[in-house]
Amino acid sequence: MLRKISEDADTIDTMWYTLNGGINIKFTENGTINSGNWTALSDGVVTLTFYANNTLGGFDFDSVVINKVT
Repeated sequence: MLRKISEDADTIDTMWYTLNGGINIKFTENGTINSGNWTALSDGVVTLTFYANNTLGGFDFDSVVINKVT
């Protein structure tokens, strides 16, 4: 995931994710998805997309599709 950016992790500038292409949610380290944003989603297919850019001008993203069932 995010291979182009993560090869030199020291240069990572900003990381964020979206749920179904919604608002950008910034994060600084590994953790959990914001529970309020997750709960607000309806059951069904959810696309979780991670983005990162670095101080060298690189940008990359990767997505995972999740079937949400509550």
